[in-house]
Amino acid sequence: MKQKNLFKIFLFLILTTFSFNMNGQIISQYIETNVGSHPKGIEIWNNTAGTLDFSVNNLVIEKGVNGQSPNPDYTLSSGTLAAGAVIVIGSDNLQATTESNGSTFYVKSFSFNGDDALVVKYGATTTDVFGNPGSDPGSHWNNNDVSTKNNNISLKDGITTGDTDGWTDPSIRFETTANGSTPTGFGIAPAAAASTVTWDGSVSSDWATPANWDTNAIPIATDNVIIPDVTIAPIIGATTGAVTNDLTITEPDGINITAGGSLIVSGTSTGNVTYNRTLDFVSGNANGWHLISSPVAAQTYNAAYATTNSLANSGTKRGLAFYNDALASGSKYTYLLSDDSNTSSFNTGVYSGSGIGYSAKRASTTGTVAFTGTINTDDVNGVAVSTSGDGFNLLGVPYTSYISSQTFLTDNSNLEQTQIWVWEQGVTGGNFIAMTAKADNFILAPGQGFFVKAASGTAVNFAETNQTANADTFLKSSRTEVKLLINDGESNRFAKVYFLNNVTKGFDSGYEGETFGGIKNSLDLFSQLVEGNQGKKYQVQSLPESDLESMVIPIGVIADAGKEITFTADAVNLSSGLKVFLEDRQTNIFTRLDEANSEYKITLTETLNGVGRFYMHTTASVLSTEDIILNSVRIFKTDSSTLKITGLPKGKTSFYLYNILGKEMMTTIFTSNGNKEISLSKLASRIYLAKIQTEKGAISKKIILE
Repeated sequence: MKQKNLFKIFLFLILTTFSFNMNGQIISQYIETNVGSHPKGIEIWNNTAGTLDFSVNNLVIEKGVNGQSPNPDYTLSSGTLAAGAVIVIGSDNLQATTESNGSTFYVKSFSFNGDDALVVKYGATTTDVFGNPGSDPGSHWNNNDVSTKNNNISLKDGITTGDTDGWTDPSIRFETTANGSTPTGFGIAPAAAASTVTWDGSVSSDWATPANWDTNAIPIATDNVIIPDVTIAPIIGATTGAVTNDLTITEPDGINITAGGSLIVSGTSTGNVTYNRTLDFVSGNANGWHLISSPVAAQTYNAAYATTNSLANSGTKRGLAFYNDALASGSKYTYLLSDDSNTSSFNTGVYSGSGIGYSAKRASTTGTVAFTGTINTDDVNGVAVSTSGDGFNLLGVPYTSYISSQTFLTDNSNLEQTQIWVWEQGVTGGNFIAMTAKADNFILAPGQGFFVKAASGTAVNFAETNQTANADTFLKSSRTEVKLLINDGESNRFAKVYFLNNVTKGFDSGYEGETFGGIKNSLDLFSQLVEGNQGKKYQVQSLPESDLESMVIPIGVIADAGKEITFTADAVNLSSGLKVFLEDRQTNIFTRLDEANSEYKITLTETLNGVGRFYMHTTASVLSTEDIILNSVRIFKTDSSTLKITGLPKGKTSFYLYNILGKEMMTTIFTSNGNKEISLSKLASRIYLAKIQTEKGAISKKIILE
């Protein structure tokens, strides 16, 4: 751009009215060109000290066109934005450069022009304005190949403040773009000058009390923080999300972080931090276990550590173990021994590396385990995983802060992308819980262990940018879901079904979560896909909300003969008039479970290990057995030469298989008790039509043999 034109634009912007509020998101960069591929986009910067949650307060971008009052043009209702981080919203041809800078990108084909105003809202609060909404055309600029990058600390509004200089901050600058390309620095958070804040502990040990700091203000993400040797050392509380730039600790007691709290250091860190994790005690060697990891470096892993933290004893074994899926079933955990004097840490040596998870159990009472060392401030790369056994690997959060499971899975394509598994400890034992990448996006706590399944042996990485401040709060979901539960008097298990508006009846990656296969359960509950069933066991299944009134979901049970099992259900946000039924096809009983205190109880006369007997129905009408029983018959391959049919009614059944020319290829007649496996070993790979004749009627299905 010629210098003369640049001066004209700068002079024009000086005369522009700009209102500004530093309470949330700031438009830190704006690009609008009319050259080449016409990219348009804005960069949103979180200049607060805390994480912004868009599921609680939506991010809304409003556009005012040619002097009109602004109206909503884009709404973001999910995800979070950490303190000091940025997101970019714009044309898809800006995405590659943006994501290479580490920013999250949201595609939006904006149509704003240089004389349009943009307004940013966090919930109902206006946090930034670009241009002058409601003014005449020409309130901003309209020129090709121009963007503005605002590293601002204070932009002033000449009308409301009386400042006739308009934009006075010298850090505002303009950049030219070549052929519609992304301007330099797009997708990078604006730099802010760091100030130094020193702890004095003059009032208490609470990090979040302003009077405990020499500036009488709690540190923000751009502050360099010093913790000197003082009488009262700082404690980060359970609901505090502490942030700093550089952190220097000379206090011998370091910083203590209560379970639930978090600390993010965006710069460098020296000195010790202690993170505490609370472990509930449950009696019995098989109960009361928790998945943990060390969120700091240099914490020693040995018997002395186990004793100091009151970990359990059983013979020569201590209540601390790491997992190896290559070992035999029942022996996959290797326990710390009571005479272990190893001097390596949780994060180095033969035992592990940063990001490795462990299973731990307290000896006799509920209490904390503590990890003391320096915190990780960089990416944690090269964490080894293996496809041995079934490919399950126990990992853990290596930071004193929370991370997004969805971001972690997206960053590591060598892992199965649909879910992780966390451990939920209950009074009657515990269970592995599938957390789906997209439907749940589970936020993992500092030092929390979790399982993944490796698709390859490529090492995984933890991105430092995936850290988020304290998130240990319960957010009530607005989605419709049904949680089916089963109890055998000793253990509890469940299967969940989410009803969403962006999924299918088949498999949707990131929306279905399989049951954990690394440890076998004598009692389990799961569902199978409504369409495209491949026989996989899902603890979480997502189905289209549009079909909520007529859904039939195959339910699988693993339970021993002689056990009395009880089914119950929790239905959340179920529309008025909708009902949830459990069908027992063997007894021909339908039980409504969405009503208060309703249950279905039965004593098993045979061992159960699969689907075919139970079905869950969501419906707005009274169920008729004859109408629905054939609709729930499923046909799928268990391997290349075996066809499995589930959901068959009792009685005589005939199976016919035809090729695409109508020629009958095979026939078999049998008495059905719900399920049937049929060998297809002599058939060629091609499309066939299967016809099933039952005493309730006939059904036909197309199948593909490969």
